Amino acid sequence: AMGIAAWLYLSQAESVHSVHVSCCNYSAQGGRWNSSYAGTRCGGAASSFAKLIEGFSTKGAFLFLMYNLLAPAVIHMTNTAEAFMQRYWVRVENLQLQLSTLMVSVVYLLVLLIVRFMADTINWRALITTSTLFSGSICLAVGMFTTFDLGLRNQYFFLTQTILDALPSGTLYFVCTLITVELAQRGQEATLYGIVTTAHAAAVPASRALANVLYGLLPVALGTGDYGDYSNKQNYLDDTPKFRASV
Repeated sequence: AMGIAAWLYLSQAESVHSVHVSCCNYSAQGGRWNSSYAGTRCGGAASSFAKLIEGFSTKGAFLFLMYNLLAPAVIHMTNTAEAFMQRYWVRVENLQLQLSTLMVSVVYLLVLLIVRFMADTINWRALITTSTLFSGSICLAVGMFTTFDLGLRNQYFFLTQTILDALPSGTLYFVCTLITVELAQRGQEATLYGIVTTAHAAAVPASRALANVLYGLLPVALGTGDYGDYSNKQNYLDDTPKFRASV
């Protein structure tokens, strides 16, 4: 918005005024631009941008960026019933939720530190696969015990899922950061790193939106539409065996 406002101001400059743009070494007088493009800092920025687009045009860079967007989205995808399970089945309080959020940050930091020292001696594909399967298997067990009320509907036990999510997430982020350094052209490391970080951040809301669509259609696909609405709190309060199986 500020850029558009500046452009409108400069394009409408009166002939008695001369406006100087230090970034591009341009001046606007009478609504016209009075400068050559070559040799300016804007020209250098355009050249860098063109090189960046050229680097992204390669198959490897494109697949890497898609992986950075899709892999975190899959890892962060959660069942829409989780929030209702957390509230009505295990009754997580605010303090416990804040403690789990703190533990997520601690585990994330520890994962980054551990992977940092293991990066030279382990295959990164095996590292991501192992961390994802390990976290997923434990979260599956926790979810099953909680859903079918096998004596472990406990707040702290249930919140281990949230904490363990940091394991594959931190591993994936560190590995993608290392690949970014190798993939980026000279002088574009920071730009590509920013794009990778943005892709990881955008994956979280994207995964939530995808999960809402997927788990919204799942009761229909399973034929449990009459009692399988995951957004209806009454289903959690009734806690019927059919609804547990659907969850």
